[in-house]
Amino acid sequence: MNDSFVGATFFTAPSFEDRSVKAAVAYLDGGGAPPSSCVADLAGEGEDFLRNLKEFRDLGFSNVSRIDRFNSKALWEWAWRSVQLSSDDVVIDATCFPRELLGMLLFALSVRRSQMRRVRVLYVSAKKYITQREDLADSERWLSRGTKTIRSILGYPGDFASDRKRHVVALAGHEQDRLLEIINFLEPTRLSISNEQERSSTVIGADLESEKVKGKLRELIGHPEYGEVRFYANSILDTFDSLTDLLSTNTTDNVALVAMNTKLSFIGAALCALHLRHVRLVYSVPIEYNARYSEGAGELRQFDITDAIKTSNTIPAHSSQ
Repeated sequence: MNDSFVGATFFTAPSFEDRSVKAAVAYLDGGGAPPSSCVADLAGEGEDFLRNLKEFRDLGFSNVSRIDRFNSKALWEWAWRSVQLSSDDVVIDATCFPRELLGMLLFALSVRRSQMRRVRVLYVSAKKYITQREDLADSERWLSRGTKTIRSILGYPGDFASDRKRHVVALAGHEQDRLLEIINFLEPTRLSISNEQERSSTVIGADLESEKVKGKLRELIGHPEYGEVRFYANSILDTFDSLTDLLSTNTTDNVALVAMNTKLSFIGAALCALHLRHVRLVYSVPIEYNARYSEGAGELRQFDITDAIKTSNTIPAHSSQ
């Protein structure tokens, strides 16, 4: 990757996956400095995670904060404190960030947007997900399982009224059970659900798994009113534009956005919710992740989301608090 990260604050969350460290190395290769980094430790004590965390430390990343991923207050305090201390040039390694914390980080950046000069996202795709391993039993082919809680991500409460129709917009990935639980919890009047757009997958064949999840959920829910939603697994801004077009005129319903595909489509969804403040962003906190979640480290991509952050419709904070 040919880009400069000199002077940029780097946000990252290492995990147990093979792809965990690749963006951090690219940040250093681009002139980034470890002291200008904020590292969130949420992955626990697994052997693979501890190996990757050691590699981060060996690279010089010492500003590591241990955070309880089940505690939304702790997540928000880290996101807000870190953004307050950041430079005006921010680089987010979204590869292994839990979606809830990633959403909070984007919200914090949006309310401090007057101090932001540049916001970029790095993302490393996997080479394969365990859900694609046809040599394994179905009982082993899961990414995450169990639900600790279902909640609106802090900063994305939407505009909710009990007498309105409930429109749930779901971006299907590979985690069928968690997505089903969220949809049932929200009890939608209308459900707009789709898999990623053709040829937008970040992993070869991942779109087929996403399509299976969408089809199965339609069978299980048997909902009387369905809609479609276009989104792109490999594009933040295309997803942002598509969702904004879909939801900008839907101001009379309770709108809940559930983005369970890639981190890139999730960021596009979060940016949409930062612009359309009547949209609620909902997340299911998983109890556990599969230690074999993915295999290998694929392509490293970079995205510039400065304009989308700078034009957010959140209440700005003009000074540190």
